[in-house]
Parts: sequence; structure tokens; C-alpha cells
Amino acid sequence: MNFIDWFVHGKGRVIEGIGSPQHLISSISTIVILLGLAVFLGIIFRGKRNKQDIVLRVAGIALIFLYVAKTSMNFITADNPTVGVRRIAQNLPLFLCDLSIILVPIIGFGKGKVRDVCIDFMSIWGPMMGVVGTIGDVYMYTTYPVFSFYPLISLLNHTISGFVALFL
Repeated sequence: MNFIDWFVHGKGRVIEGIGSPQHLISSISTIVILLGLAVFLGIIFRGKRNKQDIVLRVAGIALIFLYVAKTSMNFITADNPTVGVRRIAQNLPLFLCDLSIILVPIIGFGKGKVRDVCIDFMSIWGPMMGVVGTIGDVYMYTTYPVFSFYPLISLLNHTISGFVALFL
């Protein structure tokens, strides 16, 4: 068995499931770390717009990196190119939580009314993305082991959304 089968697909591993100690430890610790970091950075960079934009740009780039990593892994692990293209099409950022992949870079790099609208959207929906998506991602935690590729990508995606909402 190779690393991709073990870490990405979870072959030969036990699926702990939602509500398991592994799920709760990984979710709660990630939420505490990133939300604590958001409060800490928010206090330090209060009133410093340039520094705030740097934090938001880093968060936006991290979200894009996570999405590209997930999409690339879907294509790499496909049996043939047709399946890979179909997996990529199925993973377009169309869910509410995936909108942060588009909105956070606009907040970090954009200006004007579009940026303000994105800030409003993330301020309203970001906390829900951060908490409900992290703890309640039922599909991931019932399909894959908690400490494997897709649940970790989903966990980071959701908690970065909560981080940005709290930081804003």
C-alpha cells in the first residue's frame, strides 16, 4: 500500500466518524488556534490597514492553495483522464463555504464597492462557515478517516473562513 492510498483514500484505516474523539479534537483545536490567532492579529493590527490587508492576502492565497491542492489530488488519483475531468467539474467552488475561496482574495487584493460587499458577506456568513462547516462536515467525517487528506483540507478551508470573519 502506498502513501496516496493510505493518506488520501484512507485504505486500510478505520473511519472514526462524526462525533468521535479524533473528530472533536481536530475540529476544536483547529478552531481555537485559528480564531485565537484572528483575535491576536486583530488586536495587534488594529487601525493598520496595510497590515490587515497582508493578513487577508495570506488567508486568500492559503484558500486558493488548498483548493488547487484538492483539485489536483482529485485529478491525480483518478483512474483515467475522463474521470479526472469529471471530478474537477464536481469540485467547482459552488457551495456556500467554497465562496470564501473567491471572496477572501477579493477582500485582500480588491478595492472599492466590490471589496465592501465581500467584507459584508464574509462578516455575515463566515462565522457559520467556520463553526458549522468545521464541526458538522458530516460527509467528510463519515467517508474518510479524520486525519487524512480531504478532511484536513475541508477543516482548514472552513476554519480559515471563520478566521477571516472574526478578523474582519
